[in-house]
Amino acid sequence: MNIVLQPYIDNNLGDDLMIKLFSRKFKQHNIIIFSDDDLFNSGFECEKNIIFYSPNLYKQVLEFADIHIIIGGSMFILKIESIKDAIKLRYRYFEAKKLKKFAKKYKIKTAVIGANLGPFDKKNYGLKLAEYELNSKNLITVRDNYSFQTLDSSTSDNISNYVKIFPDIVYGLRLTLPNTKIVKEYGLGISAYRSANKKQNYDNYLAYTTIADEFISRTGQKVAVFAFDSEDENDLISAYYIKEFSKFPSMIEIVPYLRNTESFLEKFSACEKFLATRFHSAILSQVYEIPFYALGYSNKMKNLMIDQNKINYFSELKDLKKDTNKIIEKIISGNLAKCENIEELAQQSQGHFENAEILINSIEETKGQFK
Repeated sequence: MNIVLQPYIDNNLGDDLMIKLFSRKFKQHNIIIFSDDDLFNSGFECEKNIIFYSPNLYKQVLEFADIHIIIGGSMFILKIESIKDAIKLRYRYFEAKKLKKFAKKYKIKTAVIGANLGPFDKKNYGLKLAEYELNSKNLITVRDNYSFQTLDSSTSDNISNYVKIFPDIVYGLRLTLPNTKIVKEYGLGISAYRSANKKQNYDNYLAYTTIADEFISRTGQKVAVFAFDSEDENDLISAYYIKEFSKFPSMIEIVPYLRNTESFLEKFSACEKFLATRFHSAILSQVYEIPFYALGYSNKMKNLMIDQNKINYFSELKDLKKDTNKIIEKIISGNLAKCENIEELAQQSQGHFENAEILINSIEETKGQFK
């Protein structure tokens, strides 16, 4: 079976983990990804069933593909707030139109798994584009109630009939962990973040630093600052400023994600508490049973905390400066979000793959009928 997988490509730990978990679940199939980014591709050398093709070969590859699957959480952040956004959405519309045309011509099944919707622009042009993309899918799985309810109430029967909801795909990592005791090396882990809004970054870097320094001063423990994305979104800049501004730079270790999944996760698991900004830093905190406080720069983190009744352990990133003292006290006191049902979440997260497998098996059965 030839499965075309369309992920988010930016050397981002969370998205890369989803790709790896998918490829291992479907190791008997060829997983095709369109990418000519050698740096990105090099991170999957151990996944022997992943095959990379240049995006220029899109049409030729779809001629022998069996199914096209979009995987990833933030694949439907669609908003028009500038001319640049309008150009991007226009390009995306024609790409979606092209996929629909080829899928129909070559009789390819299409699916979206593990996604969330929004944020959208105020006039909901982004929502309309999302509905256009999704209304011909054979399967849609989402990871939060907002996305599920938005699609379930869609005017398109095709969307509302095929949408299902399960916890985030990365919870499935829990099912692969060895049953060994983890030695805690850091008192606090921080998921650094560099905003596209440059005016806010300076205040955020100072607030992160204040939290780290106060923790070090009051506990004497080390802090690890994690850069989940080291390419276009580049959290490393934030991480280095935090260490630069700190009064205790020798007590701060920067942990970048540089295709080094195993060593990155090893460092992550060695944290006693966590300040989670990147969405998957909150998911991984639960996977490794690390108490955490969450910061949200888009709707996905807030939706997660609402769905899990943990909104008391959440602040908007734009309010980080204002909420700094509150966050420090929660971290020091240990009054943080905890996950009591991680095994259940891990099992439920398999629903994304299990439903994809049902769709894939239906293709194989149809092929068998025509042999």
